[in-house]
Amino acid sequence: MFSFRHAFAGLRTLALGTAAFAAATFASAAPARAGLTTVMPETDASEQGHADIMAHQYGGAFAALANGGYTNGTVTATRVDDAKDTVWYGGSVKVDSVASFARSNQTFGLTLNDGSGTAHDLFSTNAFGYAAAGSSAQISLGSSPWQFTLDNGATLMKTSSLAAANGSAWDQMVTYKVDGLADGRSTYLMFWEDSSLATGDRDYNDFVAQASFSGAGGPTAVPLPPAAWAGLTTMAGALAVTAWKKRKAQTA
Repeated sequence: MFSFRHAFAGLRTLALGTAAFAAATFASAAPARAGLTTVMPETDASEQGHADIMAHQYGGAFAALANGGYTNGTVTATRVDDAKDTVWYGGSVKVDSVASFARSNQTFGLTLNDGSGTAHDLFSTNAFGYAAAGSSAQISLGSSPWQFTLDNGATLMKTSSLAAANGSAWDQMVTYKVDGLADGRSTYLMFWEDSSLATGDRDYNDFVAQASFSGAGGPTAVPLPPAAWAGLTTMAGALAVTAWKKRKAQTA
């Protein structure tokens, strides 16, 4: 005997399974960036690596941690998964230049990730090492997400925190979540490689900036576009109806 209860239970299971399969397909089609992008050791004696830059910014001697981060015993900088530092959010943020080892003019900014593509330059620097001063005002963007961007005046290359927005889809920025400052803010250090990874040294110290949020704020994983979810729903529904018809025919 045909049972609507069993039929609809089967439809629900199939629909959920189809959506999960399709979501996995979308994920596998994207560039593999989960985990931590490799940062090469500093080889130029005139430049400094991540631990030294952190020590200059926060004081003390920073030692490497097994998870890819660093600590001086009070302040801890934890690497953010490079699949999750692409798009940012937060009602209010201030960005300050920490260092630059690029020997070129650089302009730091952001581009809204709300579909408008609106870009804002925040500040420019043209000094080597820790003399690269630059700061933004306290910026309030409400609920609009954004990508951070960096323009190199020498290479004429504009890079983004969102790897998919870069010409080669390379990860040009690595991020650390900074804890232990006891200032009530959410703080991140962003280390950039501002030239092609095919020819660059991949030490990610060409430009370093600190982003400090009032309260909550920071990077967020990129959600699947609404159109993609609509497609998944349609596909799951179509397959579910087909299965229901087949089951009905078998039990008629």
